[in-house]
Amino acid sequence: MTTLNSSSRYSLTEAPNGYIFTTDYGNEYLVTFSDLTSIINLKGLKIYDFGIEVIKRNSVKNDKFNGKLKNTIAALLSQLFFKQPECAILIILDTTDNKHQARYRMFLSLKHNSWFKQFNNGVLEIIDLPLCE
Repeated sequence: MTTLNSSSRYSLTEAPNGYIFTTDYGNEYLVTFSDLTSIINLKGLKIYDFGIEVIKRNSVKNDKFNGKLKNTIAALLSQLFFKQPECAILIILDTTDNKHQARYRMFLSLKHNSWFKQFNNGVLEIIDLPLCE
C-alpha cells in the first residue's frame, strides 16, 4: 500500500478498543479492529472486523473532502497489513440508514476513486460476500 506523509493525516491516539483521532473540524472518530479469527476459522488467516464511527461531532462540515480522513484510515490499514500480511478485514456496509451505497463508493468501489482503488497498488483483493439476515 502507498506510504503516506504524516502531515497529510491526523495524529492517532491508541484507545482500549482501537484508535481515536480528531479532524480539523473538531470531529472525533474511533477506528476499531476486532479479532474475529476464533469465530471465522480459516487456517493461517487472521480476520478482523473493521469499523469507523464518529464519536463526537463538533461540525457539520464533511471531513472526507479534505483528504486527511482518507489518508489516516489508509495509514492504519497499511500498518495492519504490514504487521500481519496474512490477514483479512471484514467490512460490513450497514443498510439500516440507507447509506451503504455511499459507503461502498467511498471505501471499496473499483469503478470510483475509492480509498481501496487509490491505495491498493494491486496488492489487496476485494471479495464481495452479500449477507442477508
